[in-house]
Amino acid sequence: MFTVVIAEKQLLKDISDNDKLLGYMYDKTQVAFCEWHAEKNNFNSAVPQLQNLVYKKEQWRAVVICDESLLTRDNPFDYVDYYPVIKGVTDDAERHKQTLMLYEKAMDNPLVKLTARLCPKPVVTAEYDEEAPVQLQRYQTEINKKLELWNGLISEDDLTFVYPSELLCIARRTCDNEKRKVDDVWGEHHELSYSRFYEYNMYFDNMRYLVFDMLDKKNVEYKWDYFRFLMTILTVANNTTPRGCLSPNRIYKLSSEFSRHNVQYIISGYDKKLDNTEQFILNEIKQLELIPPQYMTEDETDRLFDERIDVLKDRAYSISESDCYVDDKVPGITTDKPRSESGYWTEAFEKSYDAVQRILKASRRMLKRATGTVSEKCVADSKCEKLLEEFQQEDIIEYAQRNEIMLMENQPESIYDVDEQFELMEKHNEVVRDNISKRMTSLNTLLLSVVILFIVALGGLPYIISCLKTDEIMKPMTLAIYAGLLGSVFIAVIIILLIFRHRLVVKFREYNSIMKSFVERVDNTNVDYSVYLSRICNLMRAYSIIDRDKYNLALSFNKIQMMKKHIADIRGEREVIRDIMGQFIVPYGTSMDEYTDYFEYDFVTLRRYSYPMVNSALTSKKIVYMQNGNYAVVSGGLLDKVTVEREELYD
Repeated sequence: MFTVVIAEKQLLKDISDNDKLLGYMYDKTQVAFCEWHAEKNNFNSAVPQLQNLVYKKEQWRAVVICDESLLTRDNPFDYVDYYPVIKGVTDDAERHKQTLMLYEKAMDNPLVKLTARLCPKPVVTAEYDEEAPVQLQRYQTEINKKLELWNGLISEDDLTFVYPSELLCIARRTCDNEKRKVDDVWGEHHELSYSRFYEYNMYFDNMRYLVFDMLDKKNVEYKWDYFRFLMTILTVANNTTPRGCLSPNRIYKLSSEFSRHNVQYIISGYDKKLDNTEQFILNEIKQLELIPPQYMTEDETDRLFDERIDVLKDRAYSISESDCYVDDKVPGITTDKPRSESGYWTEAFEKSYDAVQRILKASRRMLKRATGTVSEKCVADSKCEKLLEEFQQEDIIEYAQRNEIMLMENQPESIYDVDEQFELMEKHNEVVRDNISKRMTSLNTLLLSVVILFIVALGGLPYIISCLKTDEIMKPMTLAIYAGLLGSVFIAVIIILLIFRHRLVVKFREYNSIMKSFVERVDNTNVDYSVYLSRICNLMRAYSIIDRDKYNLALSFNKIQMMKKHIADIRGEREVIRDIMGQFIVPYGTSMDEYTDYFEYDFVTLRRYSYPMVNSALTSKKIVYMQNGNYAVVSGGLLDKVTVEREELYD
């Protein structure tokens, strides 16, 4: 179940500071922490993060860690210290008066201010009756007083979350309770006389009370005890309370057991692992410092700048290129034979128009692909550990300057501004359509030819008739001349039709010439871009090698700087560990000297590594939890047992 640990800022900081060790003890997705500012009266100011943590949670539990204000009391939950007030008071009226005054005092308790918003109020249905017995009247007055005080606390709060299904209150205690234990042994107590601290302190029915006995802060063992306390509350937060383990209105002593040796071994081993890692890096630095620098040969420097970036034709480009042209063999003697010239031209022109757009798209993609290749090859052999000699650096700088000038003077033509091409195509389209519209169909041509032949034949008919009447010898010649005349007319018609066809074919070829010029222009542009991108790539490679040698005189020097940076990180990590957990680190001796493990990272890489406290001793294990027969799996393997025992506190 989702659990929120509500505690003062310093305690939560102590948990955070020890996260390398304590972080293994709880599920960070199911346990959250909320700061408790006990001095604040307003709920949202006292626990400002709580509403966001439990927003829309249908079920959750709260573990409240009380402050240290009542450390020295037998019962650290008895804020009002009621027993000295009511002890010896036998008069019921005076006792009733003192009880109401204790209620008023209880309202200053930060725990009451907090739990008044986290606990449902008791339902009271009885109404005050003046004729009721005095004892009942006083009881009803006390109940109404409680409700009045509680409602006064929450009147200004607008809360949107559900009540926690479980509310555990854990208080620390440092008092010497041996005398009380002796008195309890010799005294006879009944359950009815159990401490009524919950009544006078205005607590609620669903609160459960746990005390954790600790050593005084002046004790040399206090840090160990405090660390045990942090482990215990995290275990309680990470595990649900066994059903029936904690009774209402009773106080239980929470305690735990753990192995000091185990904790010392883990933390000391972690510190030794950091130390081993530092020594490993120092040895690597010594080895690098012994390696003499190496320089590149002339052939190696020449190969640095021979990269070629080609804008290669892809399949889409090649297919589109063939679709640009029209077939100049389609036009026939007439406009509709052997196929419709108008229909073919419409289809061919649209196909050619689309092909131009596809060529431009494919060409741009080819260029983009080639540009991506530049980014892959623009760094000259970053893994090369050899350096450039002085004259090699001079040659590369001269090469770079010369290429910069050539880049400025020889820039490729843009393939994006092609409006003129489309305008030229549209203009030629209109010319071709005009030519096709003036051409005759086969039927019109046939009819016109028949008419012409008929007119010619009819015009020469009188001459033929006269020749046939006058001279018998002239008849064959006359018929031959007449037939030749008709044949000449027919041939003339065919020639005229061929001339008109040729004019249309010429227009088709002119269109193909326009498209060929466009394709050549795009091809030339792609070639120019290949040269341009190759020059850019080699220029960037030149500057990359110049910068490498300018800022890293030797790659081994760069590695050493990286390693020193990681050594500084490790030393900082050790300082933090020793500052926070120094009391758990044992002096290095034979046991730690045998510890040879270290962090195996690539320490020549510039990055921030984490150094987790991973140890075989931090594995999870099963322990007795709160009561015999109930177990919990505790991550981290630090605690051996967590138990609760009811405190015998009687009035």
